[in-house]
Amino acid sequence: MTMRVDSDAPRGEKGQVVFWAIFRNRQGAQTGLAIHRAYKSDPLFFTLTQSNTELTTVMGGRSWSWHVVGITKVALIRYKELDFRHVARSRITRAHLIPRFFTTKKLLAESKPFSINEFFSIWSDADKTVICGPGENTREFTADYLEIDNDDYRLFNSRTIGWRFRVDVEGAFLRSLYQQHFG
Repeated sequence: MTMRVDSDAPRGEKGQVVFWAIFRNRQGAQTGLAIHRAYKSDPLFFTLTQSNTELTTVMGGRSWSWHVVGITKVALIRYKELDFRHVARSRITRAHLIPRFFTTKKLLAESKPFSINEFFSIWSDADKTVICGPGENTREFTADYLEIDNDDYRLFNSRTIGWRFRVDVEGAFLRSLYQQHFG
């Protein structure tokens, strides 16, 4: 058995192949989802919390993961205070609109793994995030936020840790957004 590894392509490209844990035999038949299989084989050892950590680790850090769809006013004001630059330890974070744990629980609930298309549909629908200011990223995110048109994933691309912030792209975008909402 070989593991098929795809590039950093967003969902919809290259047949939506899960690059990390869909094993395929030489004929291309799906033989299982590794994390699903591990969880189902021994949920007391490979717990839901462990499975959540593994899925987040493997699926995170791709340009299309942790898809930013909004920003809170508190975060936008904080960026204004930082002259629209991203500064380490600024306590600006991203919060999932649907807690990641809920997504993992849904993906592992069935006795058999979801198909590739179903997996990506569930994952991408639940992978939407909002940029939050200090103290807003709580267990179940409930803060009001300004929607961002980012369906093409051009802004705030995910990195292994954190996200991409370019002063001339994201900074300029936030400066304009601030002007629109706060003058």
